[in-house]
Amino acid sequence: MEFVNNSCLLLLILFTFLFYTKSNFVLRPTNQITHAGSTIQHSCSVMTVPVFIEWYLNTNKIGSCLFQTNTTTNTFGDPKFQIIIGQYTEKLLPICQLIVTNIDFVDTGEYKCKTIHHDSESDTASAYILVSYPIRKLELHIDNETSLSVGQRTYIECQARAGKPAPQIRLNLGGLPISEARVVQKVDIEDKFSQLK
Repeated sequence: MEFVNNSCLLLLILFTFLFYTKSNFVLRPTNQITHAGSTIQHSCSVMTVPVFIEWYLNTNKIGSCLFQTNTTTNTFGDPKFQIIIGQYTEKLLPICQLIVTNIDFVDTGEYKCKTIHHDSESDTASAYILVSYPIRKLELHIDNETSLSVGQRTYIECQARAGKPAPQIRLNLGGLPISEARVVQKVDIEDKFSQLK
C-alpha cells in the first residue's frame, strides 16, 4: 500500500511540475488542418535571445535563423519552404518564421522549432500539420420530398466527392442517426466517392 501511495505522490509531483512549468516560448507553432495548395505560417520566439532557431519537418531539418549574423539557411533547398528572420514587435525579441507555400500531402507531419542558446541549452516546440483534400461536391437527393408517414420508407441519396481520405457520410434525423441506412462506397477513376442510400 505504501508503494502505491508513493507512486501516486510521485506522479502527482511530476504532473504538477509539467503542468506548472513556465514555457520559455513567446510564439510557437500551432496545430493546423489545411488543404493542398494553401500556405501555412509558423512563428517561433523565446523569452531569452537564442544563438539560433532551427525548423524541422518530422526529423528532417528545413533550415535555421542565425541571430548573430541576421542570416537564414534553407537546408531543403525547396523554394516553397521560406525561413524569415525578424523581431517580435511587442517585446522586440528575435523571431524565426517558417512559411510553406503551395503545401502538398507529403508536407503533412510534425513541424518543430528548436532554439539553441549560448549555454548549449535548447527548447523545443512542435505542432502537427494535416494536409487534406477538400470536399469538392456534396449532393442530397430525396425521392419523395420530405413528407413521410410512420413506417414508410424513402430513398435518400447523398454524394460527396473528395480525395484522401474518402469522405464518411452519416444521416441524422432529429440529431439521431438513421438506423436502417445502407452505405455504399464507390470509387471513381478521378476521386474517392462516397454514397449513402
